[in-house]
Amino acid sequence: MINLKSSPKTSPKKPGARWLAAALAAMVLFSHASAQMAPPPQRWLLIFDTASSMKKFLPATTAELQNLFFNSASGQIRTGDSIGVWTFGKKLSAGEYPQLTWMPGQAAADAADLTIFLNNQHYADKTTYAALHPALDGVIAHSRRLTVIIFCDGRDNLQLTPYDKEINQTFREIKAVQKNIKVPFVLVVRTQEGQFVGATVNVPPGSLDLPPFPLLPEPVETAPAQTPVNAPPPVVVPAPSLIIVGTNVLTNTNGLKQ
Repeated sequence: MINLKSSPKTSPKKPGARWLAAALAAMVLFSHASAQMAPPPQRWLLIFDTASSMKKFLPATTAELQNLFFNSASGQIRTGDSIGVWTFGKKLSAGEYPQLTWMPGQAAADAADLTIFLNNQHYADKTTYAALHPALDGVIAHSRRLTVIIFCDGRDNLQLTPYDKEINQTFREIKAVQKNIKVPFVLVVRTQEGQFVGATVNVPPGSLDLPPFPLLPEPVETAPAQTPVNAPPPVVVPAPSLIIVGTNVLTNTNGLKQ
C-alpha cells in the first residue's frame, strides 16, 4: 500500500527571519552578561538610640529617615537590598521590626510605617554602644557589603570600629552645636567582606555622606578537588577621611588602627 501523505518540505529562511533569530540570540547573551555584571544585593542596617535625650531629636530623626528613603540614600539603595531595623538602650532590641526588602514603589509607605514605630518607642535612661555587641559583629562577619546607619546622641564612648578615637573626638567637638539645634548624630559605617572600609559622622539636615565601597575582588577560579588551593591574601583597603556633613569640620583619619 502506498502512503500518499507527503513528507514536510523545508523551505529556506527568509532574511528577516534570520535577522530576528540573531537579534533574539544577542538579547539572550546580553541579558546573561548583564546578570553576571550586576552587583550583588547589599545589606543595610538602621540602628536607633532610645536614650531619653533622643526624644527631643525625634522630629529631626524621622525627617532624616524620610529623606533617606525618598531619595534611596542618594540612589545607593537598590531594588532587592535588605534593610534591617534595630533599637538599643542598655540592651539591644533586634527583630521587633520586620526586615524590609527594598522596592522603590514602597519607599513612602515604608518610611511612614517606620516613623510610627519610632514614635511609639520608649525613650529613657542612657544608652551604651556595648549593647550592639556581639550581634553587630556577627552581621558584619556574614555580610558581603553592609551599610550600618546609627542615629544616636553621641554621649557614650564608642568602642565599635577602627575609627572610634576620631569619631568620639568629633562627638565631643560638636556636641554643643548638635544639642542646640536639636538634631541627632548619624553615624554611617560601611564594611565589605567582614572588614571596615569607611565611616562618616553626619549632622542633619541633608543627605548622608556614604563612604564609597572598594571594588569587589574578582571571583577566583576553583582548581580540581585533588589540587590544593592556597587562599589569596586579604585585600587591604585604606580608610577614607571622616567627613562631618552639615558643619565645616573635616577630620582626616590617616593612620587609623587597622
